[in-house]
Amino acid sequence: MNFCYRVRTLLLRIYYEFYNQNEENYDFLLDYISSLDKQLKRDKSLEKNKLSAFVNFTKFTKKIIKARFENEEKLKIVNLIGRSIELDENVFAKDWLLEKIRELRTAP
Repeated sequence: MNFCYRVRTLLLRIYYEFYNQNEENYDFLLDYISSLDKQLKRDKSLEKNKLSAFVNFTKFTKKIIKARFENEEKLKIVNLIGRSIELDENVFAKDWLLEKIRELRTAP
C-alpha cells in the first residue's frame, strides 16, 4: 500500500505543477487532495508513522495552494507554513514542499 500512496502523492505533485500553469484547475486539485485524505484516513493497514507522513504532505500541500490566493499577508502565511514544514520531522516529500515555499516567497 505504501507504493500506492507514493504514486498518488507523485500524481498530486504533477497536478500541482499543472495548476501553476492553469489556475482554472484549482477545484480539481482540492478535490484530489480531499479524496487522498479520505483514503488515508480509512486505511488501517499502513503503519502510523508512514500514514502520518502522507497525511502531513497533503495537509501542507493544501495550505500552500490556499496561500497562493492570499494578497495582504501572503508572505507571512507562506513563512509560517514553511517553518511548520521545516519543524515537522514526519513529512513525505519535504524537499518538494520546501521548494514550493521558496517559489511562493519569490513570486510577486
